[in-house]
Amino acid sequence: MTEDAYYSTKSSSCRSAQHRQNTTVRTRRSFHFLRFMRLAKYVVSLLLTSTIVLSQVSAQRPSKIIDLDSPRPIDTILDPAQQRDLGTRQPNKSDYSVFFTIPLGSGGVNYETPKDVESETWGPASLRIAPDGTFLITDTVTNKVLRYNSQGAQTDSVVVGSAGAITDAIESPAGIVALDEAGVEPSVYRLGNDGSIQERIQLPYEIRHQGLSGLAINDQGEVVAEMHGGSSVADLSGNGEKGKALLGERYSTEAPDLESRSSDLTTGVIVKGKTQITVQAKNILGALTVIGTGASGDFFVLIEEISDTGTLYVDQTVRHYSSTGKLLGSARVPVAERYTYVRNGVAVAPDGIVYALVTRSDRADVIRLQFQSALAPILPASNDREVTAGKSDLLMSRSSNSASGLALTATCRTRDDMVNTAWSYINNQTYLSSGNLSGTCAGRGKPHYLGTIAGWYSAVPYDWGGWDTVSDFNSYMSSGYQAGDIDTNAVESCSKGVDCSGFVSRNWGTSSKYSTATLPGISTSIGSVSQLQKGDIMLRHDSVVQHVVMFESLASNGVNTLEATTYNNYDRTVYLYNGWSRFSGYTFYKYNNVCESGQARPVVSSSLRLSSSSPYYVGQTPNGYFGIANRGTASITFAQLLIGGRLNNDQSCSGGCPDFSVIKNLTLAPGQVYSYSATRFLDRSGSYGFFVAYQKADGSWVTSVPTENGATNSLTINVYGVAPKITAQSPSYIYASAYDQTIYFSRTALAYTDYVAVQFPNGGLGYIYPPTQIFTRTYNQLGTKIKFGGRGQYYVWAHTTDGGWSNSWGVYAH
Repeated sequence: MTEDAYYSTKSSSCRSAQHRQNTTVRTRRSFHFLRFMRLAKYVVSLLLTSTIVLSQVSAQRPSKIIDLDSPRPIDTILDPAQQRDLGTRQPNKSDYSVFFTIPLGSGGVNYETPKDVESETWGPASLRIAPDGTFLITDTVTNKVLRYNSQGAQTDSVVVGSAGAITDAIESPAGIVALDEAGVEPSVYRLGNDGSIQERIQLPYEIRHQGLSGLAINDQGEVVAEMHGGSSVADLSGNGEKGKALLGERYSTEAPDLESRSSDLTTGVIVKGKTQITVQAKNILGALTVIGTGASGDFFVLIEEISDTGTLYVDQTVRHYSSTGKLLGSARVPVAERYTYVRNGVAVAPDGIVYALVTRSDRADVIRLQFQSALAPILPASNDREVTAGKSDLLMSRSSNSASGLALTATCRTRDDMVNTAWSYINNQTYLSSGNLSGTCAGRGKPHYLGTIAGWYSAVPYDWGGWDTVSDFNSYMSSGYQAGDIDTNAVESCSKGVDCSGFVSRNWGTSSKYSTATLPGISTSIGSVSQLQKGDIMLRHDSVVQHVVMFESLASNGVNTLEATTYNNYDRTVYLYNGWSRFSGYTFYKYNNVCESGQARPVVSSSLRLSSSSPYYVGQTPNGYFGIANRGTASITFAQLLIGGRLNNDQSCSGGCPDFSVIKNLTLAPGQVYSYSATRFLDRSGSYGFFVAYQKADGSWVTSVPTENGATNSLTINVYGVAPKITAQSPSYIYASAYDQTIYFSRTALAYTDYVAVQFPNGGLGYIYPPTQIFTRTYNQLGTKIKFGGRGQYYVWAHTTDGGWSNSWGVYAH
């Protein structure tokens, strides 16, 4: 057999890999607003004082402005479903008078009304009144700011076309300023009269995720963010302070701590300068904030009282106080008459009259509140009993729902698991191609926050009927599916994401998707808001609203929720601060399979990370670290604890699992923390997925360990191949022979060798292949069987799938 016949022949080709990194460049321009000059403020104050009759400060006296629409009987205003939500009593028709009406449609207000279940109707988000008496109303659906003069006549409207959803707008010394909360990057805009964006600032994390609820102007004429329903403010860089300054006086409020069952939940405090004023409610005092002042130092406080019942009802009122803190009168806001929730729907005019925006199914009314010396309670009492001042034991009874249809798992679902799963949706980052964003998908409604340019997008989009996991959604996007579907006519197979009940189902870890109608069947109703814990839900399913949110925490003047929603064009999974009145008519539930106390609860307390940063190459040995803590009330022993690894998502681990070193039989007592550290040699190229994992005493594995405080329990890196290199051979002396000879070549990056080229002394070329002619392939060594049939100089090259060709290595046959 000739030497040429011994070697196989083939045409050689080299594959090259090009790696691109997409980066998102975020630019921030400084956002400066003009300040009021002290002289200008003084002049304005004089003008206000000189034009207001002090007796007119009392909101009980009718304004001299003629009504554009007279008050109508309540029964002609309320839809039956809206009447049902109010509680035990309807507001009296003398609670308000209609000042002017805004039509529905073009030139007026608009509503986003779902065509089917699993969503909620929403519309205008705010009513504000400028220092000159101009009314500003945000028509959030169309991103318009509607302006009406002090007589209630429309003057103009400003469209902010590029915004995700305008949820608030105010007049600043420099013009209109609008808040866009639903955009990919929530921002504040300074607008020209034509709606053109004069200036924009991206809001920092501290504002966006810690209670943002609107905009305001401080005493220096600067635009600030209102936090937690106006109980505090922050400048647009994120620096916050409790309370607010109005006309040179500082006000702050403190509602009771609803999580403390030992405190008085009916009493709050207003602090004006050095004066402290006690606020007493008939029911649970859920919110308390100062919304404006009069010309004589009097001020107005917006109050939300909430029922101590398993279904939430809200009574929103305004109290008028003198400069010394004496209660002058109270007025009721007809929140139950509203067709949609209005977050900032009450405002004080320069003349001391208080107005509210009431949405109707066919229009919206701006009403003037009528103050009275006392208001009769309208909320239902707990089991037909009132919440008395100083009561420390809230209703604890819970109605038991059947758990039929619930497949209980071997282990319960912890509240941390629920919340961390929700956050994995909200914090998700996905690269979306133009096809994912705007490809063909009949019947699909594109989520508003998604643009047209390919790039990285946050969260998981709302998809009606969807309940994809985060990893499944990302995989679907890589396969060309559409991102989200807000059209509720039908479930589309070409779109992927999650809807409100699908989001809760995943967070609760159920084996199938539940709807707003069926979630109560796997949960138990909760008797009061004070019993809510993270991971519980607030649900409403009736002819008006079909929506569910996950409770995250109580907040000053409201509640923080985790939800998948189309509300205000968010169209994705979000973390939101809400006023209580958004959830009037919602019922509280606890998952039947939630973990209770007396259990170990291991969580990743510090993020999984590597000692070196990208790019990574074959041959590196990074350190891996993470912290794990036991936050439960019982000890836990890990049979094995490690950083697990998978290469190219190969769950079979062909070629071996790229795991880090194992820690065996580690016990953590309650509260104890362990810091893991180990190394891993990167011997192969590809995409590595690493994750915190442990094996329990019963032999089962946990590969998705819950996290806390924003820690991460997994990471992915790309490891790139390097060109192989040969620098030595064994044996070093070779004889020409008619038989195969074993020869080892060594140096680096030889593990992926797929063939070796051999050049003969006569210039001919042949190839040898695994597994017979190449029988050993490791990072540092290549074992071969080669026939050197004649004397002379031979040359060999190793070819690898990830690094290409090695250098040529000469072998002389004697």
